[in-house]
Amino acid sequence: MVLKLKPKFLRFPGGCYVEGKFLSNAYRWKQTIGPWENRSGHHSDVWGYWSDDGLGYLEYLQLAEDLEAEPVWVVNSGIAYGKDEIDTSLIAPFVQEMLDSIEFARGSRDTRWGSRRAKLGHPAPFRLNYVAIGNENCDRKFYRALKNAYPDINIISNCDGSEKPLDHPADLYDYHTYPDVLGMLNLTHHFDKKRSNDPRAPKAFVSEYAVTNPPDKVKNGSFEAALAEAAFLLSLEQNRQVQAISQIVFPLLIDKMTLLTWLVMHHCLPITMIDGGIQMQLFSTAPQPMVSPVIGCRRSSSTLVGLF
Repeated sequence: MVLKLKPKFLRFPGGCYVEGKFLSNAYRWKQTIGPWENRSGHHSDVWGYWSDDGLGYLEYLQLAEDLEAEPVWVVNSGIAYGKDEIDTSLIAPFVQEMLDSIEFARGSRDTRWGSRRAKLGHPAPFRLNYVAIGNENCDRKFYRALKNAYPDINIISNCDGSEKPLDHPADLYDYHTYPDVLGMLNLTHHFDKKRSNDPRAPKAFVSEYAVTNPPDKVKNGSFEAALAEAAFLLSLEQNRQVQAISQIVFPLLIDKMTLLTWLVMHHCLPITMIDGGIQMQLFSTAPQPMVSPVIGCRRSSSTLVGLF
């Protein structure tokens, strides 16, 4: 199913899954490598379940390699999904954990963590060109340390830079949105002329987007939702000067199966791709289309009516 989507990149291990509601339950990559039976696992308190971490850091890197997708590694920035956070004066261990994780992925067998990767069955370094700092929070003294050690890595800030310039350096900024159908359609012009006159401005990394209908979850992944998401994607293709890469809310959301209803129907066998997944597959495999501007759209009897 994932292979059919032909993803161009894989963001892992997630967003708030990385943070934890409390830092004591945050994702710590060093506890997710090695023999499965020796992994301690952790409580994913944001989503409310226990993870045995069988799908660990090494497995994510291997999955991206097998999919021929660009890996995007999300590191914990010392801030939890709740109000729990580490004072910036004590942030050094989190910075070091980030640097160790990159050495594990990219280091030679002569390095401490590169040798550990090699002993676990992958002697050659992995490709890793993108690192995101935290989830929906701003950089906290990670940028300089990472650039000094790995100047070629693209660093993604989790501050939204689409409305105003960032107050810290970054190569890209992360953009998340979960509106309803009309809200998604209203975003089709969000990136028009967004700082496109500044070639040095960080580009947008649209890592999470999806039409959501909390009162009626059946509509998630519907044709109507998929059409609105497609319009948003087309707007991104028209604004390549201000955005770099994008994906649906599927970084893979293996850690929260109920959210997969945006893409697949997983309560039956075989697993069936629904409208949201088909739309994503089309964007991954079809040539870039010619797009005409939207003349107008309105909602009538719960049906989308538009002129494209």
